[in-house]
Amino acid sequence: METRQIVVIERLQQAQNAQDLEALLACFAPNFQGNHPLHPERGFEGIEQVRKSWSIIFHAIPDFHSELLRSAVEGDT
Repeated sequence: METRQIVVIERLQQAQNAQDLEALLACFAPNFQGNHPLHPERGFEGIEQVRKSWSIIFHAIPDFHSELLRSAVEGDT
């Protein structure tokens, strides 16, 4: 199943594993909204917070690695 969503999630994983911040940011819309249901006070909007958060992660965890276990697509979302 080659859908746009699968391509984006794979690009995101590749960018994470390469610690390529610019490629990672290209996977997000400029008005991205980060919602954390368990911690609603941590919610944010905007790509600059994504940049800040992932910069900290890449710096703190130099051998960061992600693995895509599964993904699902429903309609065009």
